[in-house]
Amino acid sequence: MIAFTLAVERSLDFGIVVILAALAGLGVRYKVWLGQTEKKVVLGFAVYSAFQVVNDALMEKWMMQYFRWWVSASVISFDAALLIWIVPLLRPLPPLTPPPTLFSQEESTAILAQILEQLRRIVQETKRVLRSRWK
Repeated sequence: MIAFTLAVERSLDFGIVVILAALAGLGVRYKVWLGQTEKKVVLGFAVYSAFQVVNDALMEKWMMQYFRWWVSASVISFDAALLIWIVPLLRPLPPLTPPPTLFSQEESTAILAQILEQLRRIVQETKRVLRSRWK
């Protein structure tokens, strides 16, 4: 049961690290930047989960003789993650920017009518092409 629990915990923490790395890569790829607070929270999760992966992998084989030292290191990694999270959260969050101005009802109606007219033309053209292809 202990080996199963360690394997599940290791897999879960490894999955967290992989997902965080993939999301960070996607953020860079699509130029979606995180704020300072969000970066610290992600970094805290990544540090703690990465340490837990190593912890669970080594715990099965070699660390039973160093168990007390290793538990202390695990607690220190969690405390480091908490500090990484707490420090930016002590500062107040920046004020929210006002939402963008929406179109007036008349402008929205006019734009929607133009879009619908273009869609009707596309549908008619598609129908014409399909009829000529199937004859």
